[in-house]
Amino acid sequence: MKSRSKLISLTLVLATGFAVAFAVTQGTVVPTSAATVVLPPLEAGAGLEQGEVLAGSRQGLFKISLKDGSATQLVENAEVRQILRPSGGNSGWFFLTSRGIIHSNDLVTFDERNKGLPFKTYKDIVDGAKVFHREIMDLKDLKSDPSGERLVTCTKDEVWYSADAGLSWANFGSPSTTTGLKCVALAPYPGTNELAIWASHPIKGLYVRKLGAKAGWVSVSSGLYLMPTMRSIDEVADLVWVPPRDGEGPAASTVSAQGAKGPGTLSSSKLVGSPSAGRLWASNSFQEKIFRSDLAGPEFTTAWDNGQDFGIAESLAPLPDGSLRFVHEGAVMRLPANGKPSEDIEATNLAGQAQGAIADSPLLSLAWNEEGKTTNLCELWLLQSDRTKDIRHEAANKNALYLQASSVVNPARRAKNFGILADRGLNAFVIDLKDDNGRLRFEPKTPFVKSLTRFGNPIDIEGLAAEARAKGVWLIARIPVFKDEVMAKAAGGKYAVWDAKHNQPWIGLKMAKASDLAPPSGFNLQQPPIPGVPQPPAAPATPQTSTEAPPTADGDSSTGGGAQDAGSPPLLLPNGERWVDPYSEDVWTYNVAIANEALARGFDEVQFDYIRFPTDGVNLDDATYRWKDPGMDKESAITSFLAFARERIKAPISIDIYGANGWYRSGSRTGQDVETLARYVDVICPMFYPSHFEQGFLAQAPAIDRPFRIYRLGTLRNARIARDRVIVRPYVQAFYMGVSYDKTWYNPDYVAREVAGVIQGENLGMTYWNNVDRYDDIPYLSRGADGTVVLRSASAEAGAPYAMKGTTSPKSQPGAASPASAASSPASAATSPPPSKPPAAAAGSMTSAATNASAATNASAAAGQAPAPLDPSLLN
Repeated sequence: MKSRSKLISLTLVLATGFAVAFAVTQGTVVPTSAATVVLPPLEAGAGLEQGEVLAGSRQGLFKISLKDGSATQLVENAEVRQILRPSGGNSGWFFLTSRGIIHSNDLVTFDERNKGLPFKTYKDIVDGAKVFHREIMDLKDLKSDPSGERLVTCTKDEVWYSADAGLSWANFGSPSTTTGLKCVALAPYPGTNELAIWASHPIKGLYVRKLGAKAGWVSVSSGLYLMPTMRSIDEVADLVWVPPRDGEGPAASTVSAQGAKGPGTLSSSKLVGSPSAGRLWASNSFQEKIFRSDLAGPEFTTAWDNGQDFGIAESLAPLPDGSLRFVHEGAVMRLPANGKPSEDIEATNLAGQAQGAIADSPLLSLAWNEEGKTTNLCELWLLQSDRTKDIRHEAANKNALYLQASSVVNPARRAKNFGILADRGLNAFVIDLKDDNGRLRFEPKTPFVKSLTRFGNPIDIEGLAAEARAKGVWLIARIPVFKDEVMAKAAGGKYAVWDAKHNQPWIGLKMAKASDLAPPSGFNLQQPPIPGVPQPPAAPATPQTSTEAPPTADGDSSTGGGAQDAGSPPLLLPNGERWVDPYSEDVWTYNVAIANEALARGFDEVQFDYIRFPTDGVNLDDATYRWKDPGMDKESAITSFLAFARERIKAPISIDIYGANGWYRSGSRTGQDVETLARYVDVICPMFYPSHFEQGFLAQAPAIDRPFRIYRLGTLRNARIARDRVIVRPYVQAFYMGVSYDKTWYNPDYVAREVAGVIQGENLGMTYWNNVDRYDDIPYLSRGADGTVVLRSASAEAGAPYAMKGTTSPKSQPGAASPASAASSPASAATSPPPSKPPAAAAGSMTSAATNASAATNASAAAGQAPAPLDPSLLN
């Protein structure tokens, strides 16, 4: 695991300053008996007395006395993520919290200032009854002008502006239709003295817009960091504007707020003007780089670059002497006006004192008075990590093979796979207890589950668990949730996503390609036609092949063109997916019941897959959701399900996500927002398969290192997007796929480079994926005393530590997998994690549950009404 310093609760002795029993060097806390650090005197102001600091945490807001280390809680039941006290005017204190914007003039009385901001409606089930509650949408950042009259904030979707100190808010939209906004600022529009809004998007870059109602967003990313092979700048973590000091710029100029409500100037008449409009600072989320602009134009210049390929510079806080304070992993840093940054020992130790005073409530933000002004720091989770607390610790350092159920039902294959674990240094299995079609792979005991499911050739769970326990193997039950053909067909389609156009369960459709014209396995060309769906003609004698374009970083693929003749109507075929309604509390209960039964019968962890809405199908607009309650949307449905599961499952929960959603702060297409998901789960498993990104993505020279780059940087980025709340355990591509990069490079060394990336990234675990059980390509690992692994070798000569080979194409290396030789381990081009699998092995005897709906259920389904909820007695 990458070395990350831990902020230690410091023992400070009040004197003229504070004697500190630790010194901080290079971001690492080192015990020493000789170090003495003197903190500057803390001044009083606006309810904060001399020697006091404000600390925001996951449990609320605290006022801390540094004289005796006591902490008084001022705000409860809210995460306090950011503290803001504008430098001019008398607007008081603003707090960005999980309850929205909270304001106080005196730190005695507090009021919420959320009028106009968006809310979400969430659902819970209490004693069998629905209970709804509204919560403010997550706010990502909060900035003000110097007077505090004008404020700007953002959700992941939109920017919101207030001209009256937060008493009301107006929606200013977003520079992109893709979600994931990170930070905002109020600063002059480049080249003018006109106040504007700046906003950072994780994929599209940095934008600015004037405050006028008809203004549009303009890209202003020039000079910011562009990662090799990428087309857009890397994510901007923070923006902060520093107005010019007295004497800078035209003496009587002001910054106007044209087109905005409220006062037309920011504060004093000497603040800002063109050409000297102060300075705008920017930093990167995943690179230790800081940029500045004098706002004369849209260009940024680099103020500091540590020269590494990963690092974080967050919470930019300008100081009166022209230096810049910022938060780094393990320490607070200070960047002088000219020079390199160094440890800001006083600020780091002050954060340590605050964390010690609030004990187990993780520190998120801090504010204190310094030289007559308030200094604010946020994102203080970077100073220490809590990933290994509670049940997360149990789930750490699990290195697994993914197995279909047939691989453990068959005695020979089961023995072989236990042997692979022992031979390759692994200690866990991820096993389908519910397959991608929704069929259970064990015989359930819960009545409600039995009434809806089918199962066949079941796993002997108790026997498997006993063997795994004896061999020290961790068992993870993979459970696809909302992609479930069996449940979608059950009870007359009661739980299915509904096709409003044809008044029947929705089936995703795709445009046919020439290769689809041969009848697919199990598809009866004589079956009754689906209403509105043209049926395929007879297959030609020699079907033509069609090559799909390689997937992009978003997980999209081109279909490569349709198969129908020019001018003929589109030819549509089922895409093989059926979904159940994610709003349905019965669907939630069903999957949680499966999870708890697996745990009760010997599994150690539950892994949910397909925790999303359907995203594929040319008829996606026909999909409707009869279980949707008023005020809810897709995001609140997923969040409500995970909160429901978290409350009822007392074991580690892991989830699978698209690789792109672990790389970018964006849940584009799927709603898989890592920042939100991390609050309810213990492990996130991104699929960083190199085959599923654009083939040029991170393929700069030496191209052979591409798998290493993707997995190292991907695990680091995913962990930081999640604010270190979870263990990141990636799925590792252990299969060949016929895309251009794999054709050149795939072999055991390719897989070893992926593993080396995981180890040098987080090293908290990984899972190999191969959908036909071929794990010949995976490397040999050694486990240390702390559970982390070391890569020994990519081949059977496993005695020596692994050393990366040179840049020779693996086609010329022994053991290289050519497309033909690798045919036994292909993976489909599907981008949903893990990749879609071939049809399950034919089961033996099948037990079919009662799936015929009652007349009442059929009637309500035909009418499009919400079906009746579950009878709780079925869970007994």
